[in-house]
Amino acid sequence: MSVLRWAAALIVSVALIGGCQTTHKEETPAPMPASPDRVEMLKAKYMAAGATIGIVKSVNAGISAAAVEGIDVKATADKDVFHFIDPASDTIINNGNRFQAEATPSGYLVVKYDVQGQRAPQEGDLVVRLK
Repeated sequence: MSVLRWAAALIVSVALIGGCQTTHKEETPAPMPASPDRVEMLKAKYMAAGATIGIVKSVNAGISAAAVEGIDVKATADKDVFHFIDPASDTIINNGNRFQAEATPSGYLVVKYDVQGQRAPQEGDLVVRLK
């Protein structure tokens, strides 16, 4: 009888230890940055199609906004739609609109992006405004 008790205690112990372990959620690795040559090739491609193009210099996730270099704030309007493009895959990963009518002290355009996008923009992503 005592052997059965020990066997039952061992089974319960193993079940409790196995059931209490935390599972590690695998994180999606950050996309690899595109080479400068690829970025220049994509910029030329979009400019040839008549688009205005810039590059994300920084992101403020707290307000879902990205600072963009290369697009003149004065040449934009609040209703303009900007597409954030992953230069490694040349796919649209998010969209947004002009956040403020003035440039930042560094001269950047600020674009408020959609929190429901495929992913948040990150430094080095392209920003395209189609005409």
